Amino acid sequence: MELHINNDYKITTDSYNFILNKRYKKQDGDFAFKAIGYFGTINSAMKSIINNVTLQSDTTDFKTLCDKVDEIKKDIDAIDFKRDWIEQGGIIK
Repeated sequence: MELHINNDYKITTDSYNFILNKRYKKQDGDFAFKAIGYFGTINSAMKSIINNVTLQSDTTDFKTLCDKVDEIKKDIDAIDFKRDWIEQGGIIK
């Protein structure tokens, strides 16, 4: 499974984990994704995105930080997990 949350984050899976991947710029100028966390549930992976955005923010303004978190939440809410999961061959219980 591969779910793109936004341009910077996606969640992939292996047999045991939901893997949070973050986009980074390679030395040659191209972009790629790198695994930054392994989680037992998709909810844990989603929460980690919000924590990651918060911890890596250089803002000193609380409202700006809240706006960033709200933007991530909107990106997450916009995903149709059931459709994406089925299209990728997943099983929904």
